[in-house]
Amino acid sequence: MSPTMGEQILRPGPERAWYVAQFRTGLEVRSEQRLAEKGIDAYVPHEVVWFSPPRQKRVRRRQPLLQGYVFVYLPDPEPPFSEVRKLEGFVTFLGALEPLPISADIVRDIHEAELAGRFDTTHKKH
Repeated sequence: MSPTMGEQILRPGPERAWYVAQFRTGLEVRSEQRLAEKGIDAYVPHEVVWFSPPRQKRVRRRQPLLQGYVFVYLPDPEPPFSEVRKLEGFVTFLGALEPLPISADIVRDIHEAELAGRFDTTHKKH
């Protein structure tokens, strides 16, 4: 889900919970897209950094903030963990054998910080 994800998925609810899924590094955005295709909300927070390609001027690049990790918003009490586990590059859930839900406040705080530009290291701080 993009930084403009709807407020409805940022509010905690008794019928849904956030989980953290680990994927092979580099597959975060693709995993987010595949989950969306399955009707599962997901969020990959991003940071903006300077990148210097060989023999070229440095450029700004947007990349996953927590490389290898995707926040996944699943229905409770019977989340479809198997749908997430089937995706290419899936490694594990936070909590391993029994995935542990995390607070919606954590996801909301990260999302708000991203929108406020706190993960953009390319701007000079005043």
